[in-house]
Amino acid sequence: MNATVRVVLAALAGSAAFAGSKISPDMPVSTPTGVVDVIVQYRTAPSSSRLEFLPATATVRHQFHNIPAVHATVPVSSISRLASDPAVVYISPDRAVTGSLDITPKP
Repeated sequence: MNATVRVVLAALAGSAAFAGSKISPDMPVSTPTGVVDVIVQYRTAPSSSRLEFLPATATVRHQFHNIPAVHATVPVSSISRLASDPAVVYISPDRAVTGSLDITPKP
């Protein structure tokens, strides 16, 4: 897994530990298509039966194997219902990340 993705996911997990809500504050409340790409973090690695709790119209894009999370496309209207699942730790939008060369090994 890309180091940048690991850092972002670690930051999301850390922010979830101190947040009152399970939903990221920058989660869109509406989109032109009615759906949003999200990262859903779970307490433990989600099984296929746990993924059945996702809305029927959700599409799992990627199930991470190093962290208990999935990347999914879900209807915006179902995010609060998904957050009510006790196994869900945090839901955040799938943010675009870019790498930088501010920290590199010396040659």
